[in-house]
Amino acid sequence: MQRYSTQYWSQPHSSQSHPRIAVILLNNKDFGWKIPRNVSAQLHQSSREIFCHMWSNAQVTICADGGANCLYDRAVRVEAESTFIPKYIKGDLDSLRPDVQSYYEQQGTEIIQDLDQDSNDLDKCLNLLYEKQQTKSAKRYAVFIFGGMGGRFDQEMQNINCLFRYHSKFQEMCLISEATTARLLLGGSHEIEPNLEFETGVCGIIPLGGMCRKLTTEGLQWDLNEQSSRFGELVSTSNFIKQKRVLIRNSDPVIWTTELRVTDTATESAATYPFI
Repeated sequence: MQRYSTQYWSQPHSSQSHPRIAVILLNNKDFGWKIPRNVSAQLHQSSREIFCHMWSNAQVTICADGGANCLYDRAVRVEAESTFIPKYIKGDLDSLRPDVQSYYEQQGTEIIQDLDQDSNDLDKCLNLLYEKQQTKSAKRYAVFIFGGMGGRFDQEMQNINCLFRYHSKFQEMCLISEATTARLLLGGSHEIEPNLEFETGVCGIIPLGGMCRKLTTEGLQWDLNEQSSRFGELVSTSNFIKQKRVLIRNSDPVIWTTELRVTDTATESAATYPFI
């Protein structure tokens, strides 16, 4: 049985069992993440805003090409640009602004140009992360990808495709936006322990890889019992977590998605500051 817990989100370094966190930030004009106002290097490690929280507790931070523009513009507006410095920027660099490149180079960020046209910027970042992981005799990374949900539908589907393509290379992978998470559950048995400090309990099980012939759950408001799930028929959405742990048995791959809690108005919203 595969076990997934988001309890460590609350205190990522409180236990030796926590995973090695890596954050990838994509170029998404809708952002889908926030930086709190009045943030400081001392305070943002315990922020209730999921992007700030994960970024500050990550061992590796990577911006995918123009994702660095998003990070810089957002951080400048709350006077936190020196707090959010990516370790790497990678992509074909057709979107990275010269002023942003210059600033991060001065801060020590390693900028890597990859002109391979058979891979997208997320592919390039995941391959870089895997290379770095292979050079260390330590645990595999738990990868959190911000900016991967929302915006253009075709790009969103390509990001979900990366969950299928790279799932075996990392401990776990999760797409995150301001409102939702998405992770791949391969066919098998899974035990999920949610973190209701960050998640609302609203959830869904989506057969994006094709028909799931048998799907059984325990711990949801509307459990399923060896039912099939596919588009055009039954798809479990707007379900709700009722127990401390959820058990899922699926014959074929599905996407497990949860809703995230909205942070308070002290944080900057994408609606307030549109992408430049």
